[in-house]
Amino acid sequence: MARIVFKSASELAAMIRNKEISSFELTKQFLEQIDDLNPRLQAIVYNRAEDALREAQEADQLLENGELKGRLHGVPFTVKESFEIADIPTTLNAYKLRNNIAKRNSSVVEKIKDEGGILLGKTNVPTYLADIQTAGQLFSTAINPHDETRTTGGSSGGSACAVSAGMSGFCIGTDMDGSLRLPAHFCGVYTLKPTYGAIPLNGHLIPVSDVRSRIELLQSTGPVARSLQDLELVFSIMQQTHPELLLAQSYKSSNRLRPFEEYRVSFSTNLGRYHTSYATAQAMNELFENLRLEGVSCIPDRPKVSISRMLDLWAELLGFTLSQGLSYWKRKKMTYSLRNHKTLGELGRKISNGFTNDFNQFANSLRIRELMVNTFEAFFQEYDFWICPVAMGQAFEHCRPGSEIRLEHAHIPYYHYSTPFNCIANLTGIPSLVVPVKKLQDGMPIGIQIMGRYGSERQLFDFAKQLEKFVMGYSIPNLLDVDRAIYTEDELNYK
Repeated sequence: MARIVFKSASELAAMIRNKEISSFELTKQFLEQIDDLNPRLQAIVYNRAEDALREAQEADQLLENGELKGRLHGVPFTVKESFEIADIPTTLNAYKLRNNIAKRNSSVVEKIKDEGGILLGKTNVPTYLADIQTAGQLFSTAINPHDETRTTGGSSGGSACAVSAGMSGFCIGTDMDGSLRLPAHFCGVYTLKPTYGAIPLNGHLIPVSDVRSRIELLQSTGPVARSLQDLELVFSIMQQTHPELLLAQSYKSSNRLRPFEEYRVSFSTNLGRYHTSYATAQAMNELFENLRLEGVSCIPDRPKVSISRMLDLWAELLGFTLSQGLSYWKRKKMTYSLRNHKTLGELGRKISNGFTNDFNQFANSLRIRELMVNTFEAFFQEYDFWICPVAMGQAFEHCRPGSEIRLEHAHIPYYHYSTPFNCIANLTGIPSLVVPVKKLQDGMPIGIQIMGRYGSERQLFDFAKQLEKFVMGYSIPNLLDVDRAIYTEDELNYK
């Protein structure tokens, strides 16, 4: 197993530019990694091996001619299955969509390819993107590379697994309820759920395709990577060309960088009645104590909003946006299905409430959301960042979707394990960056999410870089068949 596939995309791009390795040879090594590991991990569901090698050869020829396509020239990457790629099925892991062949590439894929990225393939998702595990009707269950008995999380589970296992330089995914953040937390990699509207969603398939413009209210596209430098690079490429499309003034006022000790940090280890495991809380408290010793103001505080009410409102708005464009009878059928959905359970019933709302009720929900957003804006006048858990604990063992999850001595309702922690950033539209913090006694990684005000991605990256000396960062999964003796500590833990 070649160690080069575990390097960051930024390092790989520099190696290609300096002609230390060709794009063809690098792409070949990633494809060999996929051949070796994917039968076991099931992270990649569509493989573009022939096309990828041809494009890599073209990239090498351009470089020989003195031409550099962009900042990712020759670097292999993957995308979540729900993104459209020309001439490849986009199925959402649903039997009904098995023959849905895209005619063109999604806009974010075009942006990455324009910068020289080499697309290896598409990564696994749960059916209709509707699970916190990655399993479904067409593809085999994705396996966590740190422990084959554990889930990768969902819905960008294949994305986080591929990056963690060295099967991709980086990956592009989406997040509507922690769909990027939960898998990154479970698989020990970095991710960013950007500010609402920062990255276009054109060419991303959703379960109800004719409401794309409305569902973006809760959804974001973002990168998954093995380093913060990669996140920052890929985000800068994916960003909207015209930042005035989203709160341009906030972007200008939110990004003043400060010395580490001048950042004002609030933190929470629990959110109301949603409590984390003892091990998770202990790891977070150790981090906060280290930050205090470094002189960083770290105060236990959070926005004064009911997390349960935020969860209800998020579910209601999701239901309403999904219902638009459906016939009366289709909405009726979906409402019944959601209220009796075995996997979604209580969450399905909350989403179904949005299916029965009229436009006046929807407008009222938006007004309540605006009040919550205002509360968060006021909170971020007092603090620069809010650090909180991504989930109640580490990756759990594969289980039947919708069943209770065992955590220490408790049994947790399925979606309570992560949704209350993750719906916050989706409902309010604020950015959230996930950083791997440490491995627990069972060898499983855990992360934290760092949230900031609208448009504060530059500040988030700056703070997270200075935070890195206190956290584990990316670490090659123990489950992989690597000769760890030949690696230095720095190579095993990329920061």
